[in-house]
Amino acid sequence: MTQGTDAVFSFNPFSSVSQHDPKRLAFFRQAEPLIPLYPRQGDRPGIYMAMDLELIDAVLRGEAFVVSPSDERLRRVRQLQLPRLGLYMSTLPFLLEVEPHEKAHHLYYTVSRESFSRTALQLIDGCLAEEVRRFKQACIAQTVDDHGVFDGPEVDLARMFNLWMTRISLKLVGIPTCYAADMMRSIRQVIAPLEHFFYTTAERTDMMRSIRQVVATADATAADEVYFQGEIAANHLFTICDSYLETEEMKHGVCASFLQMYAQGEMDRETLLATIVGFLSVAAENPPGSVVALVKGLTRYPEQLQLLRENPSLLNKAADEAFRWFTNVGFISREVRTPCTLGFTQLSPGDLVACIVEAVHQNPTLHPQPENFIIERKQRQIRVFGGGHWACTGQRLARELVARAGKQLLLDERPVFTFSPDEEYGSNSFFRAPLHLYAKCVFPT
Repeated sequence: MTQGTDAVFSFNPFSSVSQHDPKRLAFFRQAEPLIPLYPRQGDRPGIYMAMDLELIDAVLRGEAFVVSPSDERLRRVRQLQLPRLGLYMSTLPFLLEVEPHEKAHHLYYTVSRESFSRTALQLIDGCLAEEVRRFKQACIAQTVDDHGVFDGPEVDLARMFNLWMTRISLKLVGIPTCYAADMMRSIRQVIAPLEHFFYTTAERTDMMRSIRQVVATADATAADEVYFQGEIAANHLFTICDSYLETEEMKHGVCASFLQMYAQGEMDRETLLATIVGFLSVAAENPPGSVVALVKGLTRYPEQLQLLRENPSLLNKAADEAFRWFTNVGFISREVRTPCTLGFTQLSPGDLVACIVEAVHQNPTLHPQPENFIIERKQRQIRVFGGGHWACTGQRLARELVARAGKQLLLDERPVFTFSPDEEYGSNSFFRAPLHLYAKCVFPT
C-alpha cells in the first residue's frame, strides 16, 4: 500500500453496513476531491478515487474517459469458454466500448420506453396492487409464504421487494410469474461475476490485491466456480425465455421490438435471449434496494411520511431521495483515454478513476443534514445512474417502479413498520444493496 494510504483508510469507505454511521459521514466530509488510491508509477497505470461532484461529472461526462476496453470479467469468461455468460455480459451497455455500446444502449432505451405505454403502466399498477394484497393477507394471518414472512408479521423486505420486481419484469416481458423465485436465484448467480470485479486489466489485478482491505472482494479474485455457476444460471435463464419466444404474451410485451429484429434477421436467437435476460436482470435487481430505502427512510422520519400522504404528488421526489439516502452502487469507474488534468492531477491513458457517488449523495454542502431523509430537498444531486455517454438507460423506469411501489404500499394501505437490527448487505464494493432486511409490519384494521 502506498505511503499515507493507511491513515486515509483507517475507516473503510467501501463498507456497505450503516451508510449513515457518523464515522462514515465524517470520512466523506473530510476526504480530498481526488484520492490517489494507487498513484501512477512510471508506465504502471494509477487508480484514483473521485469524491467531488465537479470531478465526478468531469469523469462521467468527459470525452477523455471511457469504459475500460479490457474488462477483466469478459476476458476470464472467454478463457473459461462460457459462451452464454459471455454473451449476456456483452449485451450490457456499461461493459461495452463505444460502437457496441451504442447498439446495446439503443436496445435498452427502446424497451424502457415501451415500459411507459399505458398498457405497461396499468400492468405494473395491477401487479403491485396484487402484491400488496397478498402481503397484507400474509401479515394478518401470520403465515409463511413466498414473501418470507416468519414468526408473526416479520418479513424480509429485501427479498420481498426483489420478488415483486422480478414478477413485474416477467409480466412486462410476457413470461409467467410462477418462475419468479427461480428467476431471482438464477439472476443472482448470473450477475455474481459482475459484482466481484473492478474494471481492470490483469496487471491492475495485482495492484488491487495489494489494497484488498480497501476494495474488499472487488479485486478480480472471485473463484472460477462463480463463473461456472453463472454459466449454469445463464443456460437456465436462456432456456426459460426460449420456451416463450413464440407466445402471444411475449410478442405483445415490452421486448416486442427485440423479437421484430430477430424476425427480420437483424439479431440471432442467442443474442435475442441474452438481451431479454439482460433486461430481466437489470429490472429485477436494481429497484428493490431503493424501495427498501424509501420504506425505511419514511419510517425513520414519520413527518416526511405524513408530508407525502398529504401531498402524493411528491412521490417522485421521495423516490429520488431514496436513491440519494441509500446508495446501492459503491462506485462507477472509467478509464482515461487521452491525457487530461483532473482537479490538479495529471492523468495518463490507462489510469483508472473510480467515482464514489455516495460521496456526492452524503455531501453536507450539497445536501444539508445528509443523514436525514428529506423529500423536498433543493437542488438534489443524484449520480447513482451515472451520467454522460454511459448513463443508465433504465433510470426513469427504476424511478417509476420505486414511486409506484411506495404509493401502493405506503399511501393506499398505510402499514406500520418496525425494523429489526438484523441486516445483511452486498459484501463487495460494487453492489451493496440490502440482501436481507427484516421488519415487523402491522396493517391497520
